[in-house]
Amino acid sequence: MKLFKSPKRILVIEDHSMVAEMICETLKRSGYDMVAAGFGIQGLQQMERYPCDLVLMDIKLPDQDGISLLEKFKKRHPEVPVIILTGMEGDEALMKKAMDLGATAFLGKSSHLQQILQTVEQALTKPA
Repeated sequence: MKLFKSPKRILVIEDHSMVAEMICETLKRSGYDMVAAGFGIQGLQQMERYPCDLVLMDIKLPDQDGISLLEKFKKRHPEVPVIILTGMEGDEALMKKAMDLGATAFLGKSSHLQQILQTVEQALTKPA
């Protein structure tokens, strides 16, 4: 009897639906189980409902900024890697703050989907 390992589940919190769909579709094709949210509070609720192995979140969301959301995630789920997506790629202070708060990686939204996939795979294989 062969045991099948269930796919890793990833939560994408992104308010731009086209960006969220592209990321989710790319990761789904790579064998991941996807959960999506368009707001920070919705992302926290999704994480409680469907525990995820990794979070990929936008730094700017309609209901709260990603830094405060990152703090909430790291308090509730310190073992879960969080990758930050941003349209403000040159903001070194923001990147440093996110990394200091426990973000695993900080990627620009202009990153190729292949780079996002590679970063996700690295974060999921890295020991906690």
